[in-house]
Amino acid sequence: MSRPRRTLPDLLRGYARRLAALLRRNAADRELSDELAFHIDMETEQNIRAGLDPAQARRAAMLAFGGVDRISEQVRDTRTIGWLEDLIQDVRHAARGFRRAPGFTAAAAAALTLGIGANTAVFAVVYAVVMAPLPYAEPDRLVRLWEANPALGIDSGAVSPGTVADLRARSRTLQRIALFGERDMFLTDAGESWEAMAAAVSPALFDMLGAQPVIGRAFPREDDGNVSDTEAVIGHGLWQRRFGGDPRVLGRTIQMESRWSYTIVGVMPPGFAYPPGTEIWTPLAYSSAVSNEERHFRYYNAIAQLRPGRTVEQAANELRAIAGQLEQEHPASNAGWTVQIAPLDRSIVGSARLTLLVLFGLSGCVLLIACGNVATLAIARATARQHETAVRVALGAGTRRLLRQWTAEGLLLAALGGAGGVVAGYWITRLLLAIAPAGIPRLGEVVFRGPVLAFALLATCLTAMLVGLAPALRLRTTALGLRTRSDAGSDGSGSRSREWLLGTQIALTFVLTVAAALLLRSFDRLRQTELGFRRHDVLAAQVRVPIGNFRAASSPWFERLEFYDSLIAGLARLPGVRRAAGTTTIPLSGELGSGSMWRSDAPGAHGRRPPQSAADQWKAAIEIVTQDFLETMGIPVVRGRTFHATDRFTQQELADLDDPRPPGVAVVNETMARRYWPGGDPLGSRIVLFDDAFAGYRTIVGVVRDVRAESVDLPASPTVYLPFAQHPGRELSLVLRTDLPPEQLVGAVTDRLRSVGHAISITSVRPFDAVVGGALSRPRFTMLVVGSFAALALVIAVVGVFGIVGFLVARREHEIGIRMALGARPASVRWLVLRQGLRPVLLGVGVGGVAAMAVARAMQALLYGLAPLDGTSFAAAGLTLIVASMVAGMLPAHRIAGVDLLRSLRSE
Repeated sequence: MSRPRRTLPDLLRGYARRLAALLRRNAADRELSDELAFHIDMETEQNIRAGLDPAQARRAAMLAFGGVDRISEQVRDTRTIGWLEDLIQDVRHAARGFRRAPGFTAAAAAALTLGIGANTAVFAVVYAVVMAPLPYAEPDRLVRLWEANPALGIDSGAVSPGTVADLRARSRTLQRIALFGERDMFLTDAGESWEAMAAAVSPALFDMLGAQPVIGRAFPREDDGNVSDTEAVIGHGLWQRRFGGDPRVLGRTIQMESRWSYTIVGVMPPGFAYPPGTEIWTPLAYSSAVSNEERHFRYYNAIAQLRPGRTVEQAANELRAIAGQLEQEHPASNAGWTVQIAPLDRSIVGSARLTLLVLFGLSGCVLLIACGNVATLAIARATARQHETAVRVALGAGTRRLLRQWTAEGLLLAALGGAGGVVAGYWITRLLLAIAPAGIPRLGEVVFRGPVLAFALLATCLTAMLVGLAPALRLRTTALGLRTRSDAGSDGSGSRSREWLLGTQIALTFVLTVAAALLLRSFDRLRQTELGFRRHDVLAAQVRVPIGNFRAASSPWFERLEFYDSLIAGLARLPGVRRAAGTTTIPLSGELGSGSMWRSDAPGAHGRRPPQSAADQWKAAIEIVTQDFLETMGIPVVRGRTFHATDRFTQQELADLDDPRPPGVAVVNETMARRYWPGGDPLGSRIVLFDDAFAGYRTIVGVVRDVRAESVDLPASPTVYLPFAQHPGRELSLVLRTDLPPEQLVGAVTDRLRSVGHAISITSVRPFDAVVGGALSRPRFTMLVVGSFAALALVIAVVGVFGIVGFLVARREHEIGIRMALGARPASVRWLVLRQGLRPVLLGVGVGGVAAMAVARAMQALLYGLAPLDGTSFAAAGLTLIVASMVAGMLPAHRIAGVDLLRSLRSE
């Protein structure tokens, strides 16, 4: 009869019993010994009753039983898991060996701890920001939409409601489209005021993202016709922070900008925030019937959901075709405009994706360098134990047994490094989050668990393989018999293995050093970039004053103008302040507002009606500034003039915004003058700003020098400056030019702002050097992290050079003693040893140079004003490595000059 087939539960129960027996091995062995002794005693008693004397009876019982040791081993094999027991024995043997070599163990574990820790920390950030799916329903189907005009150099990230209406009607790849607009708002409830990010969104946004309120409701669908523009949904964090998680918050009324009242109808679930950082949502409703005039408005953001089974590439092809149709149908508003699409996760992460992926790749180099260093140490240790290995081979140890032992040692070392790496990775992650720039999205989602711990385990396993493989491969050079210590000293294969490993470490270190040098030189150029304005003696104050504070029945705009005039004048009178001015956007502190405009004499233009040709419609950043802003910031005038005290609308002119509106003035920068008046002079030209409610047209009275207002690494964009006295439609932030160091005036300026009667929110008061420092935070972060990796790799590589030269000196002491006894000079002996140590260094620099070229090209987008194959960076990296390696090699090589000739000659 065939044996019954064992089921999976039976197998699992069997393994469980074996594992339990292995865990209580000593007790099980005692029970087995007692059981065998009982059976032998019983057999002995039977023999005695048969007439044998006790000694013969005992001997006959033992012979009949067949050998206690053999039976014990057979029973143990059936009770336990053999391979696991052997592994435990090998690990114990490895642990005893490591205790006898504490220096090797500490050095290897420290290197692996730093390597695994650095990789785990960077992976935690990369996973949360780049790899983890967005916390929305079916995130792979979500895309971002925007319009661009390549001919005009416009890639605004916004769309026109007219284009969206056409896409909804014509697209077969997009299922739904939602619009939104976001900005910081001043909120008031029960006498308390605070700032929060607010977004006006299409009611379909929540359904598209698969998020519904935990209490209350969302907005009705747009096609229901019941969308109220006085309802609001708040975020879970805001609900907890400001309302204590009270469910009675539903129906409560809050005010925005002390002007618009909204009733809270719902609370979103924890963690939901789209657009990122949003804490309050209001409905965005607009008519599906879009006029030709409204097609010029491109100020909404849009996301869409792909239909099931459709891809981003298919949607992109379709949108290009639809954009071509719109060009033909609406040439005045759509000529030259295309519709762009990108996965939503890519658009959220933006340029941070490349930065983090480069950091992740370079952190991998650190781990490989650490593994190479430990493998080199392990080979050296294996060579020193070659006599022991030969003895074990002679006593019957097979290759598989020795391989298992080396693998166990590698596994134990990797486990030590992995355990330390998890702890180090946790603290390195916290350090990275502490120094990371605020502009990197999704940093709040970084958690040190789950996938991060799985990555640490995977890195540990790969490390165990790499560390255990190198000494295991040395077994093929071990003789199958006893070898003398003198024979063991012949270590050509081991030396070559160590040299190759050291060369690989040097190559990877060279890659990291080149990357660090490139980023350092790039950051230095960024730091020295001419910004076009003063920075060292300027103080910046970002403030918010709610719109609703200005409620004069006749002219709220004139009331706002008078308020800021009084505020700026009061700040200018503070001791140590030379000038004070206001601007809608402090340079380098955020994106500039932009608008559409055209020349008033363009064909087809009439009042606010745009020209017939889209080529005559311009896009430019709009800065609204007070009279002294350009002088305060030290922005020089190239042609014409700046703003005068006469460039001001009266109370009556600001009270009546109906046509006909009075003319105003404007100043443009050099980039705008070159782009829209090529070869001409813009002075005296009249332009119309599409959304300018205060002036019928603007006469250009001056051209000023370009300013890097958006980013240090981006050139100036076309910019129009308008006088706040003719356009008091937005709140202002403040800049002060000082006679004292700006940091000394922070307290006085803050106190002066707090003393203002109107409700005012102070976001920050800081020297302009701090503003510029904030704009440089991302390249500084990248440079610091890569520089730290390079420094760590350099230390590990130098230790490797020191170790290989030191080992070389120790192994060749007898030979060197003979050379010196025969007349070799100490200097020549030093050079002989140093030359052999530098050989893998030079090889590594050569091979690493090729790899560094590829890495440098991949980093090109992170560099500013620097070619990827920058000769200075490559030369500096190579020189640093060679000099550091020579210093490390000279230390053990120098000791050879003082070698005791008699001791070295007698050592063998």
